[in-house]
Amino acid sequence: RHRCRLCSYSSRYRHHVTLHERTHSGEKPFQCRVCGKVFAQSSHLEVHERIHTRERRYRCNMCTKSFRHSCSLIAHQRVHTGERPYECDICGLRFRVKFCLTRHRKKHVEGAH
Repeated sequence: RHRCRLCSYSSRYRHHVTLHERTHSGEKPFQCRVCGKVFAQSSHLEVHERIHTRERRYRCNMCTKSFRHSCSLIAHQRVHTGERPYECDICGLRFRVKFCLTRHRKKHVEGAH
């Protein structure tokens, strides 16, 4: 196993450790040619670049919508399926998107003060 020189992280793959070590060093060697934003991983740059190209490669097979990111398509498809996988542990209300649950939970915390 390969180990991070700065913490207890380890991986079978040296490349994973190299990527991880950038979280410590702050190294971001991949730069967007359009806006200059920098990234630690080339895959993150590739995802970012879709903002500039307007490319929407993830298409819903139930309607005409398309998305830049697979996670957005997955969340959208829940509109069609009715799935609400995120449940509030306080009141039991369910949500399609994790962010909505997080926002909802804050209301319980704010209401307690």
